[in-house]
Amino acid sequence: MPHPDASLPENTETIAETTVTPENVMKASLSLYNKEFANFNMVQHNSDSILASHLQIEMIGRGLFEKMQENPVSFWDEDAKGAVKIDTVLTLKTRDTVLTFIDDLTDTEMHRTFSYEGRLPVINHFVVLGTYYEDYGYMLFNMDTGYNTSTYQAFPLISPDKKYIVSLYANTHSPQSAEMSIERIEGGEIIPLLKAGFTNWMPQESFYGSDGWLYISVNHPKTYWTPDGEVSEEHQYIRIKIL
Repeated sequence: MPHPDASLPENTETIAETTVTPENVMKASLSLYNKEFANFNMVQHNSDSILASHLQIEMIGRGLFEKMQENPVSFWDEDAKGAVKIDTVLTLKTRDTVLTFIDDLTDTEMHRTFSYEGRLPVINHFVVLGTYYEDYGYMLFNMDTGYNTSTYQAFPLISPDKKYIVSLYANTHSPQSAEMSIERIEGGEIIPLLKAGFTNWMPQESFYGSDGWLYISVNHPKTYWTPDGEVSEEHQYIRIKIL
């Protein structure tokens, strides 16, 4: 029988530090968009309460995640109408102009390739993926004007009520985090709302459910990678609602 003063098992603290919990899931840096100056300002005070006024995050079980995954809400259309790629040249026809993207296949910092990913008719935009030497981005182009409205690190998801665009990706650079951006859709315009960097979880798979919640499989940054350097296949699950 262990002595009454015996310390807790050595891994108790480790488990607490490597698990996403209701207490740490909301911890994040927060920046809000300033429409007057058209830039983002980091929130220095009361960021927790301000973030809680914009988002609700709940821990959920695998069963609910998989149930909602059976009928996800998606407004993506892979129709390639108007997009043509011949060799290294991608052309995309909009109402007013023709956009041209040229690959550079050299093994230098100028390396870049472009692929047409489909369209989001609900916001009247095409999606083009640009892959570069050490970066990539999903670019939205207005289907009428050809204007590049936004660029995201992950494929943008549109909420079921068609009011918000969410991009969520795992930042694997130090410090590792979940990077989320949210934009409002108002009168055909895309208006930035906020950016948040969550420090205690990183996303794997995400989708919108028919109930209006964003469902995400996640890992704590300390358990995102296996000892072999592969992305872990063991996850926790959360869902997020925009308030």
